[in-house]
Amino acid sequence: MSFRVALLIGSIVMACAPPDPITVNAGPAIEVKFPEQGQTLTLNDNCEIETILVVDIDGLTLVDPEDDREPVDGEGHWHGGPSLERGFCRSAATWCDDYDRESFSDGSNVLLSVSLVTNNHLPLGPEAQVEVTLEAPDGVTCP
Repeated sequence: MSFRVALLIGSIVMACAPPDPITVNAGPAIEVKFPEQGQTLTLNDNCEIETILVVDIDGLTLVDPEDDREPVDGEGHWHGGPSLERGFCRSAATWCDDYDRESFSDGSNVLLSVSLVTNNHLPLGPEAQVEVTLEAPDGVTCP
């Protein structure tokens, strides 16, 4: 094989190489910024979590929850807390601290979950969670 033929074949192979991957925004996203994964949180005197949840949200315009309004594409809010089934905060900001509280044991590991929803509370799919360890405050015994 001549040098010219080898060069031509090499050029054709290089021209057929796949392009670099393209990053496509697949929709809204949510990430827990605080507390951090593995962080230890001190419970209050009633053995409840009182920490503020802080999130970062991309691809969604945050609006106040409205139960009787039709969903609007690209709008919504988020729910978060230790239990998305039993009680959670509802927020149109990047933080919340008014979620329903329940008592926890000293040394418990708990998942704090957050989930994006439409303005009338229908799930949008993106969720995130962090696992934290809970400790009783000084002088308090938590069950």
